[in-house]
Formats: sequence, structure tokens, C-alpha cells
Amino acid sequence: MMKKLAILICLALPHLALCQIEINMISGMDGELLLEDGSTTNFWGYGYEGPGGGLVLPAPLLELTVGDEVNFNFTNVSAEAHTIHLHGLDVNQANDGVPLTSFQVFQNQSGTYSFTATEPGTYLYHCHVTTTLHLTMGMYGMIVVHEELPVLFSNGPGYSDEHTYLFSDLEIAVNDVPTDAYPFHDIDPDYFMVNGLQGEMIAADNSQAIMAQAGDSIALRVGSMAYSKIVMHFPSELNAVVYMSDGRALPQAFAATELEIYPGERFSLICQPQGDFAQAIQVDYYDMLNGELEHSNMINVIDLDVGIEETNIHEIKNFFPNPARDVVQYESVYDTKLFFYSAQGKCVYARNVKQGANNLNLGLLPSGLYLAIDEFGKSSRIVIEK
Repeated sequence: MMKKLAILICLALPHLALCQIEINMISGMDGELLLEDGSTTNFWGYGYEGPGGGLVLPAPLLELTVGDEVNFNFTNVSAEAHTIHLHGLDVNQANDGVPLTSFQVFQNQSGTYSFTATEPGTYLYHCHVTTTLHLTMGMYGMIVVHEELPVLFSNGPGYSDEHTYLFSDLEIAVNDVPTDAYPFHDIDPDYFMVNGLQGEMIAADNSQAIMAQAGDSIALRVGSMAYSKIVMHFPSELNAVVYMSDGRALPQAFAATELEIYPGERFSLICQPQGDFAQAIQVDYYDMLNGELEHSNMINVIDLDVGIEETNIHEIKNFFPNPARDVVQYESVYDTKLFFYSAQGKCVYARNVKQGANNLNLGLLPSGLYLAIDEFGKSSRIVIEK
């Protein structure tokens, strides 16, 4: 849900539901991004104004409804000028955030971008000052405009749950020292993100996983602010169908086991998982110039119908120590994914493991008995004791 948005006035009129929305945001150039190896780098970005706010990468997800009238209030607390370009939204030129035709906000100044959310879909926002540098430094976010009903567009397909994934990348050396970024065509990304996370950080964050039951309809909103070409690989069991591109319904929806996404593109999909779909969506990042694969991330897909009582348990002593308190070592004979289920049959944690010894931090799980199942059906019990 959209956070820290003040809905000031909602009018119920015949055939019209009108809400006036105030968004209060700041821009800054002193963000600190935690990387997968535990180190940090600098980023520039946006965040909500006031207590509990602060810069985040990517910038806050903004969720609106068709018909909302929006005032996007923006204060710049950094040393350089910035804008907010409403990428793909139907706004007039004065509110588009391109400096020469709209306006830019200088240090310690404020401005307001005003628009009406007229079309449902998946959109982006980003700074349009020295765009190449400000994008790679982290000044971008996603906007989703919903219909009143849980459908992608009027008379379009419905869904019961929704996930948003914004893909991006950066070159750590550039973010460490932005003054060394010139020339821009030499920027060579070496850190690749899904919603600001890379690799095992994605697996460790349960909010990034898709959790569903067979027959569910899950909406996926995906977009790219990467320098790389993105290719998503969908397991066939998810039955992924692409219905929208760049904020508009496609003339003809199409089934996808693979989807290419170029910088600035957005797509809206529906997945209807069937059968044994506890797998992962692979996200590949390709160099735009030479076409070489740079990195792969995984988005876990968890089948909520799988429970301990339905599983053939093999007493394989892969975990040490067991019982455990926090970090345990897991010895795997192959590369796979582990899914941890509570005694009630709910998947509570998932992550990728490599062949050999893996350290797993299970410290966030409450005390109890858990079942760990890999992709090949091998399973083990583990006890967490606090």
C-alpha cells in the first residue's frame, strides 16, 4: 500500500470518484546503500519528507487510483538541482519534470508537480537533470495506477494479489566517487538489483517472494531502470501472460516464458500457477553493447499448498547444529533452493544454496520444528530453539 500519502478530499459524485492526493517527498545525495557483501556505497535518491522518512533505493513505490488528482510536492535538500520526471504518465509539459520544458528544483527550494491519474498501468519516475548520472546514482522509483476494482484495466483480467519488481544496476566505483563518472558511456555496471537488492539479499527478504496457491491470479508489475538489458525467465507452471506494456493494454495479450525489458520499459502480467510451481523466476542482466550475460538474480515462487504432513521426510542430517539458534551450516550435494515450512505447513523462508557448505541465518525464525525441502524433493527436519 502507498505510505505517508495524505488523502485530503474524496468526493463521491455520479459516475466519478475523485480523490485529491498530496505526496511530500525530498531528494538528497547522501544515501547509504547496503551491498550484498556487507559493504556500503553512496546513492542519490528520493524519500518521504518528515519523521520516519529518508532516502531509499529505489524511491518509494507510489500507488494511485484512476481519477486521483495528485500534487507531488518535492523539496530538494541537496547541493545540485533535481526534478521528478513522470515517466510514461499522461501529464502536461509544465508538469513533466524535464528541465527545459518544465522546471527544476534547486538547493533548499520546493516545487509541485500536479497531474490527474487518467490511465491504469505501471509507470516510473526519475530525475531528469544530467539524467545518465542521476539515474545510475539511484534517483528513480515506480508508480502503479490501479483501477477501482482489482483488474489490470477496465474489463481486463482480475487478480487476487500483486507484486512489483523494479530492476536496476550501478557501478560501485561510480557511486563511491560520482565525480569520476565521466564519460557516461564508460559506466560499466557491476551490481545488479531487484527492488534495490542483489543475490542472497533477495532470498532473505520474504516480501520479495511470490507466495501463492494453485489457481491464484497474481499480478506482476515489472519495469527497468537498468543500463543492462533485462530478461525474465518464467517457469512454465506459472502460466505467465503479458497484458500491458508501458501503461497501455496490448492489442493481443501473449503467454511468456521469457520477457525482454529494455531501459525505461514497463510491463503488467498475470500469473496463474498450476501443478508443482515452487520454483523461481530468473532475472538475467545482459550488457547492452556486447550482449554478454553480466549477472542473474532469482525471485522465489513459493507454493503455499505444500505442507509438512504431505511430504515424504528423509532423515538427512544436513544441518549443523541441529537444534539451532541462529546461523546453521547446510551441506548440499548440488546447487538448489531450500524452502522452510513451519509445522502448520506455511512457507516462512526460502533461499538459494550452492553445492558444498552454506551458512544460513535462521535467527529470525521463532522456536519450533521446521521442514526444509529442496527443488528435488529431498527434505530434512530442523529444530529452532531460542
